[in-house]
Amino acid sequence: HTAIFSRIVSHCGVFDLSTYPDECLGKRKDVMLGYTNCCEETEYKTRIADISPNHFVDNWNVPILLIHAIDDTTVWFGQSVRAYNKAVERNKNVKLMLTPGAHTYHIKGAHSLFNEIIHFALKPV
Repeated sequence: HTAIFSRIVSHCGVFDLSTYPDECLGKRKDVMLGYTNCCEETEYKTRIADISPNHFVDNWNVPILLIHAIDDTTVWFGQSVRAYNKAVERNKNVKLMLTPGAHTYHIKGAHSLFNEIIHFALKPV
């Protein structure tokens, strides 16, 4: 089967929805309701199992560049670190870049970051 994408770039992405409500500045209940329309712990974890990226690493079949800002309060940078570690454990083609700043591309060194993204995207498969 042919991949839909030849490469993936993830910027400040959520990797594990089961831990996310406790790792952001949002209200835990609101975050859980937003993803599953439920705020009861056991039911929330059951409902997110079908959509949480951490359950699908074995299906990652293209190179992935994970970029995360260290001072991100929307999505804690540990989410991308966990994604990277699990992908490496599964021998996936993955690269992790941690950048200074918040959940935005308006950061110091943004030009270099964009160059890295372009280089990654245009690299021959």
